[in-house]
Amino acid sequence: MKKLIFYIVIAYYGVFCTYGAIAQEKIFQGSYAECQQQAKKENKLILIDLYFVGCMPCAEMDKQVFPDPVVTKELNDNYILYKTDVMKEEDGKKLARKYGAPGFPTYVIVSPEGKTIMTESGFFGVDRFVPLLKDAVHRNKSGQYLAFNNSLENNYPAAYSERFIKTGEKHDFSELESYLGQQKDLFNETAFLANSVTSFTKYNNWAYANLPELIKRYGGNLLRNKISAIAKAKSKQYGAGQQLDSLKTMLSYIRPTFNDKLWAVFLPGFVSGYYTGSQNAASYFALIDEYKLYPTWDERSNAFGPVIMDQSKIPKS
Repeated sequence: MKKLIFYIVIAYYGVFCTYGAIAQEKIFQGSYAECQQQAKKENKLILIDLYFVGCMPCAEMDKQVFPDPVVTKELNDNYILYKTDVMKEEDGKKLARKYGAPGFPTYVIVSPEGKTIMTESGFFGVDRFVPLLKDAVHRNKSGQYLAFNNSLENNYPAAYSERFIKTGEKHDFSELESYLGQQKDLFNETAFLANSVTSFTKYNNWAYANLPELIKRYGGNLLRNKISAIAKAKSKQYGAGQQLDSLKTMLSYIRPTFNDKLWAVFLPGFVSGYYTGSQNAASYFALIDEYKLYPTWDERSNAFGPVIMDQSKIPKS
């Protein structure tokens, strides 16, 4: 009996170690340049996983998502997985700078020829990650690419570059305002990246006015923080002016900036911002119903509670 248990334990750990080895072998070992060469050879897309040690969402992706058999099959069939640490590895730092990684993990999907297909950041469950991978395959076949060039060595402004590749030099972000002011084409890649990490009013307004074209060129991932801040301010302004139609027009305009999960996260804030400005409970409740916010009773009660308290403080005429 003891021998039987021993062999079962050995078999279990043997299978476990083998699985770990197989999973490890699916991650490309080598430089990014070598990975690009391999992608061309195998005619596969590259999934770039920008992470760092200590990043909890990164660790959860490695624990919950990448080992999933459906994810593994999609990666084996169509991808080369390239994982790189943005804190410790030179390629990781350069790729994070190249794509302006706004959070981690950041995923970049690149064609065998080096054309950028999409970028996304944050934790993706299997139910969202697999469709993302399949969508990228479809976009590649359809020739739908973003406007990023193929180089990791572009002429980045120092204040932007220092954000990702530390040299010890001090560069205030205010330097980027003069840099943007000198650009003849704000749509070019380095100008877009510099703008994406700043909050200068003039260039925020420019980004908002040109949002559809920027999304077409670079995707929504690098625009979300900037556009969400603008939308929050506008929501309150529209509320103060009782401009409900303007709010709805804005929400429709900015919607392509967000994936479905993040839209569900940010939208309630925009709607509540409108209420903060308007103090109009009726329009607030109507917006909640129209956009199907707060589907559970607990969520609705948490949303309605502060409004009821606010309304009780309004003097009755």
